[in-house]
Amino acid sequence: MTTPRPLKATPLNLLILHQEIQALLESNVAREDRVLAALQLLLRLTNAAGVFHSYFGDKQLIAGQRILSKQALTWHSNLETLFLEQAQLTLDKKETQIFPLDKSQQIYILTAPINNAETIALALVLGEQRLEMFATILQLIVGYLSVSSQHTSTNTDWLMMLSKVFAMPDIDKAFQGLLHTIQHHFNAQRVILGLQKGKHCRVETISEIDHFKRQADIVHVSEALMKSTLLLKSPLTNDNEDYEVKQMLKITGTQGLLSIPLPILPEGFAGVLIVLWEHPPKETQLKELEQLSPALGMTVVALKRSRPRWWQRLWLNAPAQRNRRILKLSLWLGFLLIMLIPVPHRVAGSVILEPTVRRFVNAPFDGILKKTFHLSGDQIKNGELLAELDGKEIEWQLSGLKAEKSRAQKQKDVSAAARDTSAVQIAQLEMERIDAQLDLLEHRLANLQIKSPLDGIIISGDLKRVEGSPLNKGHVLFEIAPLDNILIQMAISVDDISYVAPNLVLSIILDAYPNEIFEQTITKIQPRATTRDGQQVFVLEAKIDNVDGRLRPGLKGRGRVYAGNETLGWVILHKAWEHLFKWIVQ
Repeated sequence: MTTPRPLKATPLNLLILHQEIQALLESNVAREDRVLAALQLLLRLTNAAGVFHSYFGDKQLIAGQRILSKQALTWHSNLETLFLEQAQLTLDKKETQIFPLDKSQQIYILTAPINNAETIALALVLGEQRLEMFATILQLIVGYLSVSSQHTSTNTDWLMMLSKVFAMPDIDKAFQGLLHTIQHHFNAQRVILGLQKGKHCRVETISEIDHFKRQADIVHVSEALMKSTLLLKSPLTNDNEDYEVKQMLKITGTQGLLSIPLPILPEGFAGVLIVLWEHPPKETQLKELEQLSPALGMTVVALKRSRPRWWQRLWLNAPAQRNRRILKLSLWLGFLLIMLIPVPHRVAGSVILEPTVRRFVNAPFDGILKKTFHLSGDQIKNGELLAELDGKEIEWQLSGLKAEKSRAQKQKDVSAAARDTSAVQIAQLEMERIDAQLDLLEHRLANLQIKSPLDGIIISGDLKRVEGSPLNKGHVLFEIAPLDNILIQMAISVDDISYVAPNLVLSIILDAYPNEIFEQTITKIQPRATTRDGQQVFVLEAKIDNVDGRLRPGLKGRGRVYAGNETLGWVILHKAWEHLFKWIVQ
């Protein structure tokens, strides 16, 4: 097989296309001549390698008129048989089929049904154009050929009105014009168009209503009816007993209804057209609408896809390749200039407030808490009484020890009178042991009152509920800290430590004061990384005056360190570059 040469399709002008098809339909030529003219038009619009027409005759599918290039004949040993196989599959499934003849060379065969007995196939090599554009052109041609099989003056008038729709520059007005044409031609009360988006069919346009609310009842009922129509894949009329049909007739106050599915494209596009009449429509109107459904579907598809976006219009309006290159170069230069704009480089992190100095007041020895005099949040002075321990047990122990000392003294005197030197020494040692215990208990009795070691505020320590309970030595009773100065601690990622240094400005916003920015200078960077919330971080520290007492330990927020100016491109991409470099080195 020779290497195929991709061809560019001629830009699709829908208005000219309709006018040419209209001229074909108005010409008084035989059906075969009309098909040949349509094939030539299709070939001219797509620059394809070949077109092929097939039809049923003598109870089998027969090859009709075809135009094949020498290039196409080299693609397959029996290309005609392949066309007939695809035509049969298309008629069986009743929808356009795409057959990849050679994906590596981007060779495709598109086959679309004209009616239940005829098909047209298109053989092409994809170039810069998308496959769906060729499918749209093919289905537009076959859609109007299906109309030509029942060619009447009414169909000609209809096509003339449809051509005016394609002349409208705005897609919303074009859709309104299309629905108005259908409404006027079939004497309908209202026409509603819906397009499938994903698994849901949404109302796109309602005749005579430029703007509608999606919460309206008619929109919900219409979308439910459209969903049922797509599931059944067949038209629904007012004679059907479906719940959605009854709801639609009830909410609109009409007696006639036709909900007809529009053709489905290979990539999954689908649509539904709902036509409502004040009175039940004539049978001829329903048949005519069903016959026109392929043309209507392709018209909707073409309108939807023929309107480029603003940036596409800017590109397509360039008169020559040179202008496009200049435009492309200008866009790249503009992008590069934007990336070179210097912007502040800021290192962000989480912030928590802590006291600059704190003291923990512990229980000096085992005992019972007799009374507490302060609660959390109280302002206290150095030496002020915080709590008092119960001394009764200590007094009892003192009395017992004094009795033991008297007994030991008498034992010493008796042993001295008996001239028992060793007994005297043992009694003396026992008295010394008792004296040491007495000194300890007297010290504890003299220190039953627990006092503050500094001026500040009690941060934690509410012991009212545990008065009378035993305490163990070292038990934390109070946490006291002065709040005239507060320590700001900001955690940053270890990757950002190289961008910060002492004396840089730190700006923080606390969750408690979201509308206020606090700025201070970094005074210290902790030398060792720590783990917070499962991440390795370095902690920056700064101090802030708290004269008004608004700031309290434990407040959290976010902070940023201004680390100088860098280009916008560096600020956006330096993280990705660093990770990429690490990956390459590893």
